[in-house]
Amino acid sequence: MSGYSETTTCPKCGGESLEHSADHYNVNAICLECGYEYHTVESMLTLEELNEERKACDMEPLEKLKIPEPTCPYCGDPLAIIAQHEYQIFWEDGTWHRDVGDVEYKCNNCREELDGEITEILKQVDEL
Repeated sequence: MSGYSETTTCPKCGGESLEHSADHYNVNAICLECGYEYHTVESMLTLEELNEERKACDMEPLEKLKIPEPTCPYCGDPLAIIAQHEYQIFWEDGTWHRDVGDVEYKCNNCREELDGEITEILKQVDEL
């Protein structure tokens, strides 16, 4: 994903602001005259909250939320996960054994390790 940098008008003083986004979703801006600064804060509405907003816009309520396409929290690309297993193969009691060991989950694009993010993803995969 490509981002942008541009000058805009400050919403507080009308001066010149520098607005920057690395991915078009998260926007940061700083007024170069009064110092006002703002950042995007991401959040998701619950189904009930969204239906209240839809009702205010004279729209029909939804039965369930549309699931957004998962993206990597580090690079912003569509998420493809690599699971790297640390297998240990050893000889014991006259036969071969395998110990699975730890598993690391990484983004296929940027190779950053997915720690807390992976828990919810694995729950969704288990439901398939």
